Amino acid sequence: MKHKNTTNALHQQQFPAGLAANDHNIEFVGNTQDKTIIWIRCGHSNPFKTLPNNIYQALEELLLTDHEAIKFLTTNYESIAHDMFRIVELYTYYMYGQLDNKPDVVNGLLQAPENFRESENCPSLKFENTFIDINGVHLSTRDLNIIDNMIKGFPDKLIAYNLGIAQSTFDFHKRNLFKRLHINSKLELVVESFKNKVALCVE
Repeated sequence: MKHKNTTNALHQQQFPAGLAANDHNIEFVGNTQDKTIIWIRCGHSNPFKTLPNNIYQALEELLLTDHEAIKFLTTNYESIAHDMFRIVELYTYYMYGQLDNKPDVVNGLLQAPENFRESENCPSLKFENTFIDINGVHLSTRDLNIIDNMIKGFPDKLIAYNLGIAQSTFDFHKRNLFKRLHINSKLELVVESFKNKVALCVE
């Protein structure tokens, strides 16, 4: 019986957030084609415009603390620069757009943004509230570039070339990254990247 309960708990932990009929938490899911958001709760998907007002207000408040995000969104989406609702939706897409098993709203409270990038050089990497991490260790843009190249299976020499740095400089950055993450090999780094939703899908 104990084994069965453990198995059920593990299954629920791995189940995407919001999809279970009794899951009252909220998961945001982004559409990469038009950068819109739906939100899922209790197994039902809903358009962003129906988001409870208190959750929308929390997202707007988070956006207003992120000057780099405001600058990017109002500059690159000039046609909707005065549409605060759409700006907030775009911000939600860039910060929370990935479907995973960690709800974005728990008991009515907005959670910290997760490890979501829509591309290797996602604009959100410059946002002030973005925090990409592996097991709580913050990753810089340089760290992410190294990880992306390693996931592609590139040898160190080619990675250094792609980053525009000397081999010795790359070796320094790699050693430092391994030390901070308490790992010893590229394979470990790749595995941890996938486990922590840092890795992008390789085409």
